Amino acid sequence: MGQAANVGGADKTNDEVSVTLYANGRGHHINQAFINGVPLKYVVDTGATTIPMNSGDAKYSNIDFSKGIPM
Repeated sequence: MGQAANVGGADKTNDEVSVTLYANGRGHHINQAFINGVPLKYVVDTGATTIPMNSGDAKYSNIDFSKGIPM
């Protein structure tokens, strides 16, 4: 069983919200997100300042990546 991480936040009403994320056997938090209604897996990196996405995932989720900044 992996580690758990509690992530706090607030919604539009300023009520407290928390989410529990479970790490896999290698200690990574891999989850599923819905972008434009399309399910995609992603890795949670709390120290990240940018979010990369490959062109295939961008096309699949109807994102015009040509307007993005290459990294």
